[in-house]
Amino acid sequence: LSEYPEDMEDLCVVLPNRRAGIFLRHHLALLSPRVSWSPRICSMSEFVEDLSRLKNVNQTEMLFILHSLYLELTGKKDSLDDFYFWGEMILGDFDELDKYLVDADALFTNLSDLKELEDVTAGLEPEQVSFIRQFWSNFFEGEASREKSKFRETWMLLPKLYHMLRERLRDREEGYQGMQYREIAEEIQSGNMDPRGRDRVIVAGFNALNACEKEIFKWLLRHGASFFWDYDESYLADK
Repeated sequence: LSEYPEDMEDLCVVLPNRRAGIFLRHHLALLSPRVSWSPRICSMSEFVEDLSRLKNVNQTEMLFILHSLYLELTGKKDSLDDFYFWGEMILGDFDELDKYLVDADALFTNLSDLKELEDVTAGLEPEQVSFIRQFWSNFFEGEASREKSKFRETWMLLPKLYHMLRERLRDREEGYQGMQYREIAEEIQSGNMDPRGRDRVIVAGFNALNACEKEIFKWLLRHGASFFWDYDESYLADK
């Protein structure tokens, strides 16, 4: 209000979620000395969706698509009811690995030494590699079981399922949230992201960022965005 008293309508405020936007609108209205246009206020996912060429597809529809691809890949006849629990977990994993720019083929490897995970192209942080190593070392301990066999069988399918799902969604010009994030981050990395014709951006309320958010925020910073971080001053002031 103090810095942009006349042209708030030319601002875009990006927040971590929609709930934060409700409070910001409320307090802007209380503090505004006169009737004026509100800035555009959106969540990070809405901001990314606006930048992306892919239309966001809802979770239920994606589960149906993933289930059909799973049946196509395995030749099995598992019902959607039986697949639902696995499907939700798989979609969550795919979303997360895209937001962290992780190489899916490297992540879903099943080798006991896991050397592929140390490749810089895998996109994994050292602590993530350590966690995955610990998981597999625990997994291989003890006797083989039906559950372990089922898990390993599903795990080995995941790289193919990941690529098939992304290809199917791209053919429809659709994508899940992580896919949209990754598309934008990779466009920025390749230098193909066009900043022209965009409002002045203010990013507020963030602290821990995923890999895609880091790329997007660095790009916004280069093009004049302002940042208001959500952190405790004592962390920064303590030498």
